[in-house]
Amino acid sequence: MITKSIPEWFANRNILVTGSTGFMGKVLVAKLLLSCPDIGNIFLLIRKKKCLDSHARLQLLLQQEPFRILREQYPERLMKLVVIHSDITVEELALSVADKERLMNNVSVVFHMAANVRFDMSLKTAIRMNTISTANVVTLAKQLSLLEAFIYISTSFCQCGESVLEERAYQTKISPESVIHMVNTMTDDALEAMRFKLLGEQPNTYAYSKALNEDFVSRCGLPVGIIRPSIVIASYKEPVPGWVDNMNGPTGLMIGAGKGVIRSMLCNADYISDIIPCDMAINATIALAWQVGTEKSTKPIFLNATANQENPISWGDALELGKKHVFENPFSQPLWYPGGRMTSSKVLHWLAVIFFQTIPAYVLDSLLIVTGNKPFLVRVQSRVNAGLDLLQYYTMKQWIFRNDNLRDLQQRLCPSDKEIFFMDTKVIHWNEYILKYILGTRQYYLKDDPSTLPRARRVFTYLYFADCLLKLIFGIFLVWLMYTWTISAKPLVAIKTFEESLLAVSMEQSKTEDVAPDRIAETFAGCKILVTGGTGFLGKVLIEKILRCLQDVEHIYMLVRPKKGKDPKHRVDEIFNSPLFEKVRTQRGLPALEKAVTAISGDVALPGLGLSPEDRKLLIENVNIVYHGAATVRFDELLKRAVLLNTRGTKLMIELAKEMKHLLVFLHISTAYCHLEEQILREKTYPPPADPHQVIKCVEWMDDDVVEAMTDKILGKLPNTYAFTKALAESLVEESMPHIPALILRPSVIIPIWKEPIPGWTDNINGPTGLLIGAGKGVIRTMFCNENGYADYIPVDIAINGLLLATWNFIYFKDDKRVFNMTSSAEIKITWAEIIQRGRKITEKIPLNGVVWYPGGSLKKSRLMHNICILFFHMIPAYIIDALLFLAGYKPIMCHVQRRINKGFEVFEYYANNQWDFENTYVEDIREKINSTEYKNYQVHGNDLDIDKYFEDCIRAARIYILKEMPETLPAARRHLRVMYWVDVFTKILFFVFIIYLLASWSESFRTLLSRSITYITKELMNL
Repeated sequence: MITKSIPEWFANRNILVTGSTGFMGKVLVAKLLLSCPDIGNIFLLIRKKKCLDSHARLQLLLQQEPFRILREQYPERLMKLVVIHSDITVEELALSVADKERLMNNVSVVFHMAANVRFDMSLKTAIRMNTISTANVVTLAKQLSLLEAFIYISTSFCQCGESVLEERAYQTKISPESVIHMVNTMTDDALEAMRFKLLGEQPNTYAYSKALNEDFVSRCGLPVGIIRPSIVIASYKEPVPGWVDNMNGPTGLMIGAGKGVIRSMLCNADYISDIIPCDMAINATIALAWQVGTEKSTKPIFLNATANQENPISWGDALELGKKHVFENPFSQPLWYPGGRMTSSKVLHWLAVIFFQTIPAYVLDSLLIVTGNKPFLVRVQSRVNAGLDLLQYYTMKQWIFRNDNLRDLQQRLCPSDKEIFFMDTKVIHWNEYILKYILGTRQYYLKDDPSTLPRARRVFTYLYFADCLLKLIFGIFLVWLMYTWTISAKPLVAIKTFEESLLAVSMEQSKTEDVAPDRIAETFAGCKILVTGGTGFLGKVLIEKILRCLQDVEHIYMLVRPKKGKDPKHRVDEIFNSPLFEKVRTQRGLPALEKAVTAISGDVALPGLGLSPEDRKLLIENVNIVYHGAATVRFDELLKRAVLLNTRGTKLMIELAKEMKHLLVFLHISTAYCHLEEQILREKTYPPPADPHQVIKCVEWMDDDVVEAMTDKILGKLPNTYAFTKALAESLVEESMPHIPALILRPSVIIPIWKEPIPGWTDNINGPTGLLIGAGKGVIRTMFCNENGYADYIPVDIAINGLLLATWNFIYFKDDKRVFNMTSSAEIKITWAEIIQRGRKITEKIPLNGVVWYPGGSLKKSRLMHNICILFFHMIPAYIIDALLFLAGYKPIMCHVQRRINKGFEVFEYYANNQWDFENTYVEDIREKINSTEYKNYQVHGNDLDIDKYFEDCIRAARIYILKEMPETLPAARRHLRVMYWVDVFTKILFFVFIIYLLASWSESFRTLLSRSITYITKELMNL
């Protein structure tokens, strides 16, 4: 049996086309009508768009160049085009019953070409427009009783993870059906968070959706042909040489470069650019439909419509040919003379983008604004840069596509079909083709009539000389700049850091012996204690207290992780040699401390706590008391890390405690601010905000991006991950109470040491310390805060005493109280306004070194006023100071500091504008049980607290231990503060005068009032 030619096979067959209004769709429809004169009806699925219905869109389509010959010579064939109103993204394609019936009974061939080809689509948009629509079209195709061929137009860039693209099916890791289900059920944010995990090696959502479509279509059970054209560009012959109607891909690059907008491209010039003219790609598509229909194969046929290595042209050669022809046939209205080059270096590319695209865009837009015109170049450059970012993936990789099936198909065609449906890329002469490509782009896309060429060439000549002149000026400027820097450059004097030993803080011990015994020390005698978080602020004070006051404790195990190249033993040694341990070092000697404490290598964030089997066994066999204080206290911590550290870490510690053979107490250090929905926090457990076990499971398997996308939803009403994970951890401890002797201690805001061993000592700037330092340096000048509100503070030494008393109470009295609120209640209740007022007086008495500005500012109840003050008194001065530092040759820092402060404000505001009270009767009950010796050694009250003296101790200690400002620098700091006072006064006067000047300049009435006021005051002074 003789196989029919392509036109003969299409005779009397009805065709269904999606995407007929697109670039390739227009060429396909026109080609079928011209080359297959006896074809049946061609049904076009067209949706309404921009107030134009389907029929109006068809009429606009027929006025375009691909249909010119049909309009002029074969108008009767256009009658075969039948418009069907449809939307393929909708189930059932939004077809009417009559239209669906008509298609089901008549269509023999389906060309599914519709797709959104944007690379920067959201995942949901790409799947809905490309994958769900394909599934909808396939569903319709399965109902077509006469169907002989279903042709899907894909892309040769749909399997970007493959080094060589074969002409075969590729299965996606997650099935298209599963992805469609996810899109239909998940939120946009959740989908975008999973984007990178779903895409895998695919560079964008377009390629990913095409891969899903191929997988779906290849398994649909229809007579399928899948064609994968490479980069589709302007036509080779039909409808006319060089025709193109969009600026996708190389067309956009050519226009951008030809207009002088694009001056750099990240591309390997030696790599082959696999491009194919649109008419050749369409001819291959039509021939594939013929092959599928004649062979009646039960398996899908794949066709890579690519040039492969048959007629290669590199990106570099294409650029050179393009340059030559653009210079001879320039585009109208260029912005600048074309220039620039390709580079495979990202650094050189982005330097070129900044200096030759972005900066000129801002300069020219500024000139446009000054001259009263609308700026547009920055917007254009932003779009260009976004497009280049998407394209560079393809231009920086060498692609290899096998096209054996395409070559076999060409050989099978009869001579007439080979001539009519030409697809052999070997015949392309690139020099001639690129010339026609440029001329076609001018005429058909840019609408530059050929008659505009002479004028465009003249403009190019002018721009050439302007470009040369600008380069000459720029070169002279660079030479002058280098000369100036060479002459005026002076070596920077290094700022030497003067290291001095810390002042010894001598605290005289009381010689008076109490008659009453220390039952707490007796209770702890012989115990072995495990401490987590021992390298933190609270942990250090706890270890020091045990070593100094509970010397009969048999041993302390510290769970410490390696950090910054330091092993656990090294980190513990550093702690023992710190000023905090000076007193206990003097008492017991450093060797005794090192013998009393063992560093256990572990990490509560790791599975199994990162313990070795030997260390785990050691702890199980020996530990009597566990103090679990390890946690991240950052309010802005990522949810995943916060859960792993604070919640899962607690769960793992509980599991370890359950194995301990001699456990007396497991005490979990929580926070009084973990149940923020409670205005009064009782000493009891509360239901968790979520199931801690489920939350742990979720964060263990989910990617960081997915967890972060869902963070707000997971947190609910809680303001941060710290409060959330601490509440979850408390729930886990509550669950364990029937199985282990577990306690919960909830300290409020922990502040520096009150009395022992060093008054005012701290190792961080959290809480009031940070506010006092920031305000004292003149950096913080506004706070959004209820000035009459208050927070609950507890000095760290009081908190540690409470922890030890709670342990003693449970062991000694067998008291079953399990939850303790370690808060000051009314004893240390101070408003935010008082903190600022007292802090201001103290920083005047004990100023900090290097004050940036004279301390000032105030609390704001209005967020608007706060934000205005942030702008005028934080950010603008920061930029000015940084600019001066930069000009003076120093590193700018103030903007960085202010950004960190502003970030801290965001966290702080929630607590500063809400208020909570705490019940602490259990601690008060324990206080009644202690004797005079214990009352003195383990103070848990603030009755004798002098707040002013305490604040002064905090500032002095912060100067020494945090800011490393020695006491002997105080005189210089006071002199500097006086200077800054007068600078502040002088600046305010200048600012006031400037405001008056502005008002007088803008307002005639104000100027008159000012003049009369000055005259009146002068007369009064003269009369004195």
